[in-house]
Amino acid sequence: MGYYPTPPKVVDTLRCYLAFPDTTFYALDPCCGEGLALEQLIAGTNGQTYGVELDASRAEEARSRLTQVLHDAWETSVVQHEAFSICLCNPPYDYDLKEDIFAKAKRKELLWIKDMHKYLMPGGILIYIIQQERYSPSICRVLATHYEQIRVCRFLDEEYKAFKQTVLIGIRKETPARNPKTEQALLQIPKKQLEPLLPPSAPLYAVPPAKSELRIFRPRVIRPKDVDRETAYSPLYDRVKEVMRSGVVEINREQPPMPLNPAHKAIFLVAGCMNGAVGKGADIHLLKGTERVEVETETEETPDGQIVEISRESRVPQLVAVEPAGNILDLM
Repeated sequence: MGYYPTPPKVVDTLRCYLAFPDTTFYALDPCCGEGLALEQLIAGTNGQTYGVELDASRAEEARSRLTQVLHDAWETSVVQHEAFSICLCNPPYDYDLKEDIFAKAKRKELLWIKDMHKYLMPGGILIYIIQQERYSPSICRVLATHYEQIRVCRFLDEEYKAFKQTVLIGIRKETPARNPKTEQALLQIPKKQLEPLLPPSAPLYAVPPAKSELRIFRPRVIRPKDVDRETAYSPLYDRVKEVMRSGVVEINREQPPMPLNPAHKAIFLVAGCMNGAVGKGADIHLLKGTERVEVETETEETPDGQIVEISRESRVPQLVAVEPAGNILDLM
């Protein structure tokens, strides 16, 4: 799979469409590469930037630029719903792997966009970058159902030549509702002469501020080196680290709330969970819990008149006592 980052000139123009809040907000790039595009888009604002990148070297590079980066596939990442104010979505231009050899492989552009609204808060801004020919009926239906105030432009001539990419900007609706008129307009995009992406005279989209703290952003399978980062906010983990650093673990050996009755003591003795020394001086005995195997044999007649012998084996708890003289008594 190739690596085709969003051109810096496109990102500069996209910034002109956006009015950023004066307070904290969260920005997502589910295919962040080296983090350059999202860093450039949010630079100088109060935004915190989150990215996902499958390639290890690019993910490491992105960590130097973004607030948090997962080295993982977007499809298997665990991400908090309705947490992000803006999403820069430039999906891979490729087919997804098929689980069923008889099924038709689906385009990643569709698979990624159909659930993206879950992670944007209502009123959040979607920036969706795909090739002009990829506005399929399924993609158009998703966009028209979950987004409003949609604008679609193409890259400028120089950038457009390579992959004929477009930029769609929209606002996530408060409540999903299919809009047939918008859907039909989007279906015409593959055969339209689109206007190039040019800076507006004033920002057209207001990025909403965060409504709550973003806590869930992790890979489905946590690698050991990621544990500290993923559990940094946990008071319990802080306590565990403190104990492990000190090397001292205090164990409070309290008595049970109620005294043990003889049946309880017998169970613990048989299981080997109690010290078996009983008595004092010459009267001391040692109790030991063990088990013995018993075999029960019986005969049965089969439907055809044959007599068969059936053996059943069972394990029976046993408690033995050793007297001072060495005698062994079977107590059960």
